[in-house]
Amino acid sequence: MTKVWVSGLNIASKFPSIKGNVKGFSLITVEGCLGQMSGSNKNLVYSTQNDNVFHAFGKFKYEGCLYETKNPNEDPIIKIASGFYHNIILTQSGRLFGFADSGFYQATKQGVFSKPFEIDFFKEKPSQVIDISCSEMQSLFLCENGDLYGVGKNTYLQLDVNKYTTKDNKSKPHVTCYESPVLMSKNVKMMQMGYVSRHTIYQTTDNELWCCGSNTVGQLGLNSKSADKHTTKITLLTDKEKEKIRKIIVGFQMSLLLIGECGLYTCGDAIGNGLDTETLKFVPIPFFQDIPIQDVLCGSYNTLVLSTQNELYGFGHHEFGMELPRKPAKIELPDYDNEILALSMGVDNLLIFAMSNSSLINDFLNFYEAHEFTDYKIKNFKVHKSFLEFRLNSPIGKIDEILKEYTKEELDLFLKWVYSGKITAQGKLISQIYQKFEIDIPMREKSLQNDLLKLYKDDNSKDFTLLVKEEEEEESFDEIPIHKFVFLARSGLFREMFKNINQNEIDQIKDYSGKSIESLEILIRFFYADTFELTADDDPELIVEELDDAVEYYQLNEISTFKKVLNSIKTEK
Repeated sequence: MTKVWVSGLNIASKFPSIKGNVKGFSLITVEGCLGQMSGSNKNLVYSTQNDNVFHAFGKFKYEGCLYETKNPNEDPIIKIASGFYHNIILTQSGRLFGFADSGFYQATKQGVFSKPFEIDFFKEKPSQVIDISCSEMQSLFLCENGDLYGVGKNTYLQLDVNKYTTKDNKSKPHVTCYESPVLMSKNVKMMQMGYVSRHTIYQTTDNELWCCGSNTVGQLGLNSKSADKHTTKITLLTDKEKEKIRKIIVGFQMSLLLIGECGLYTCGDAIGNGLDTETLKFVPIPFFQDIPIQDVLCGSYNTLVLSTQNELYGFGHHEFGMELPRKPAKIELPDYDNEILALSMGVDNLLIFAMSNSSLINDFLNFYEAHEFTDYKIKNFKVHKSFLEFRLNSPIGKIDEILKEYTKEELDLFLKWVYSGKITAQGKLISQIYQKFEIDIPMREKSLQNDLLKLYKDDNSKDFTLLVKEEEEEESFDEIPIHKFVFLARSGLFREMFKNINQNEIDQIKDYSGKSIESLEILIRFFYADTFELTADDDPELIVEELDDAVEYYQLNEISTFKKVLNSIKTEK
């Protein structure tokens, strides 16, 4: 079960357990571990990460797996984007699925789709899609090579088939809708349109910002409320500020930029920009000047901000049913118990959910952020030398040389990918750095789990030995070769044991659990892959019995994940 906090209008149409509109925050629970969630005017959609199941509530209802099997390793969903009536699903390999009204993202006029269908347009393109964004009647697709495609109402996209953003591009006024995606710009590294916005902002690799659309402040920097529609370069920021942009956030009549660690810049209408006074240029919001920010998301006139300390802030407009202050303030959630939070948003509702990554990803991210047992430093970042060499297939000297040229924010973002394998909305930057290493396989195939499974099968690279007692009365031990950094990342027990030994002088450690070597070998595979694998000779009932207390004994973090996998092996034989 996953906790979800909801607020706003039309919530009852999306969650039957909620009656009417919600001015504060109400807590509900949904089945499974949420991986991605998105809201829209008529729909709320989300995916569960353990089985690739896609759920839709509201006007369009659906629940089902994208694939024939519910294998969580089968090209997992990494992002869902929602518009007024349509939803797009992006998988790790770049596959795209559409759901509900098809008119604004597929070259078809078949109307409403009752279940997700695969979008084939990008299959023949040279570069896979790494990010998506939807708004009222438009959709954007950002490819790994920097190509930005748009589809939808030309009023808001200003598409021109033959021109890019090297200069202002006048729109074609007679064109009302493109039925298939059109190339908008090359060399784009990040982009955003909002759920109900009628303007788009994107940044190219030379750090220039571009804006197009029809909105009161959609054409930023023009100081005009006219309906002129063309692509415009935003000249409201210094070069240094543009270099540090981490995220673009677009609302209805306001826009935000996340710049550096704490800088949240706003531009737009007073009722939603967090300043309570209109501004037609980007200015920092003073409230956040000392608050390191993890994520920001906009609805129509409402904004949620999540700090790196997992604290929640908000500001916005009361017309849309949510009790957010006009100026930023901290938000207290009912029945909040220190869960890791993630943000989602609809046109007129706020959605916050407890984020549950796989235990493997969580453990390795915590391993990175704890800065324990590190043996190398790149700039000011403490890292684990053998782990970086393994993931990037390069000697530490080369890794150091490549990574030192990046800013603190860029380096932190890339290192989080190295330790987790999660491709985020900043996938373009991660991909650019990744390509500088001599790695033969595409980035989309280099998940943490895939790499660790290969490592698990490579006995030659194992640098440590787990000694398992054969008989209680004998001082003889079986040897199980392992990788030290895997055990340090996954088990609190081994972290405590390693703290009490001289790591430079010892290459083995004894296991005193009293478990059989068969059970331990199955547990060790879980450390590498979050899954168990039994042979024909293994007794499932005995394995379950022996490993029943493994969570407590080995001090594993993700109790629910381990118990679910453990219980599933009862039917293996």
